[in-house]
Amino acid sequence: MTVKKKKLPGTKPPASSERKAMIIFFLILFMLILATILWHKRATLIQLVGKSKIYHRLNKPNRTGIPEGDYVHGFDISWYQGHVDWDKMFAIDHRGDTVRFEFAIIKATEGIRLKDHCFKRNWVEARRVGMIRGAYHFFHPGRSVDKQAENFFSRVDLLPGDLPPVIDVEKTNGLSRAAVANEVKQFSAILEDHYGVKPIIYSGRRFIQENLQRDFKDHHFWVAHYHNGDSLNRIAGIRNSFWQYTERGRLHGADKDVDFNVFHGKIEDLKALCIPEKQKRAGRSS
Repeated sequence: MTVKKKKLPGTKPPASSERKAMIIFFLILFMLILATILWHKRATLIQLVGKSKIYHRLNKPNRTGIPEGDYVHGFDISWYQGHVDWDKMFAIDHRGDTVRFEFAIIKATEGIRLKDHCFKRNWVEARRVGMIRGAYHFFHPGRSVDKQAENFFSRVDLLPGDLPPVIDVEKTNGLSRAAVANEVKQFSAILEDHYGVKPIIYSGRRFIQENLQRDFKDHHFWVAHYHNGDSLNRIAGIRNSFWQYTERGRLHGADKDVDFNVFHGKIEDLKALCIPEKQKRAGRSS
């Protein structure tokens, strides 16, 4: 009769625990390597699964591409985009078609009474996420210049590090070229006296050429011009500082199209254009 040896309770081959530890170690190492690869290839993977909409991109990329070169990228928004997620809109890198945005210009007011109901939140959020921010007023020629300035002042306190105020003028409202230019001059002078900096002027390329090109050579211009090139066709005799190159940008965090812009220069140049510390003014918004 063969007698079987009984195993002592609680004992196991010593190699078993070592093998288990090695397996766990290599599994953790494999997971770390895989996670690193996936992180660096996330843009490609997201595109492959058809979720490229999370990127900042163009709805009609054949109209114009995203400019490359010595530009600082930004966008402008208003109530039209509704409630937006600023953490998502502030992109983190340049992978895929993602662009890192450094500045945002936000609609504050229009005419003598209209106040953008999304301005206050957008204004605070832009600063919170660390973007250079600017505020604009949609100017109506033919309406009280003083009251339009009061409307803007009631909403916008520009702090050090903010861009100068922006005058958006796109319509003549039946006035002559000289009359439009004269009213924009008056409005610009009032804003400059209040904030201590000369305003930026925004308009379409043709409107600038027909109404503003001769009279505002000392202002920085923000030119809207959508075309099939990768650079702005500059307007002679003015400072072509900003270029709005499309109105069909898509931002992760915004459900509707957004205007995309670039500043001609480096980030240091853009910061130099902003309000310095000594010119902080009192106001109602933060």
